[in-house]
Amino acid sequence: GAENPTGNMRYVRVDQEGAVLLVYARLKDILDKTPHDLRDKHVLRFKEDDVFKIVWRADEKTFVAEKKENKWVLIEPAGKKITESEIRSLVWRLKGLKFRKIYKKPEHPVSYYGLNRPYGMIRLMDKEKQITGDLSFGMKKEPTVSYYAKAEGRSTVYELSYDFVKDLPHL
Repeated sequence: GAENPTGNMRYVRVDQEGAVLLVYARLKDILDKTPHDLRDKHVLRFKEDDVFKIVWRADEKTFVAEKKENKWVLIEPAGKKITESEIRSLVWRLKGLKFRKIYKKPEHPVSYYGLNRPYGMIRLMDKEKQITGDLSFGMKKEPTVSYYAKAEGRSTVYELSYDFVKDLPHL
């Protein structure tokens, strides 16, 4: 309902009950949601415990990490050092990666989103080396910088709110 004269409260009626209640105005922002606000915006859905191998590309370099005895170890490039905590953090950030917009049937070719030549990628695999998640990352610079992700084998394009590739562990 409307604000009360002081402006910090609002009038509310539950269903068609006769009683009118007075609640804090900020409650409107909490309850006034659109279907877009309520939808699950995760780009990938996976269980951390099911991921045993990660392959990613950043700065034109490819990295491979495997979980051995419940610890993450960098396999490639050999002799280089990326800590277990950096790899674990990568898994957590990927699990929490959300889209800002979704294009289920993109009206533009993948080149429009910079996905014809992705500047980054990440692939998750389970114990049997089966792919459980596979994303390519693109960037469009005009008219403003925008970041995109696309799952392998799907037409859906996700617009991201930030550059996920910039945060990938690299040397």
